[in-house]
Amino acid sequence: MNKPTKTNNELFNRFWKAYPRKEGKPKALKTFEKYVQSEDTLLLLLKELERQSKLKDWKHINMKYIPLAQTWLNRRDWEEDQSGALEIRDTEDQYGAAVY
Repeated sequence: MNKPTKTNNELFNRFWKAYPRKEGKPKALKTFEKYVQSEDTLLLLLKELERQSKLKDWKHINMKYIPLAQTWLNRRDWEEDQSGALEIRDTEDQYGAAVY
């Protein structure tokens, strides 16, 4: 079993520790460095990551439905509307499928 290795980027190490899907670390690091250069940005990112993981119930779904970290970063998902636009309607589950 491979032992997780830390990078020289402490901000990324904190992000990687918090991100639930541990695949594609080198690509995620490259993308992370493109968008995150400050502690403030990291804190915003981590706060939104926590919000989305609870809202989308990432702890209880199959890992394949959680985007890769690189994808999440490239889509700039931490800038997602936090005003409640992600509310789940009563007639659909969190993935948009009809609930009967």
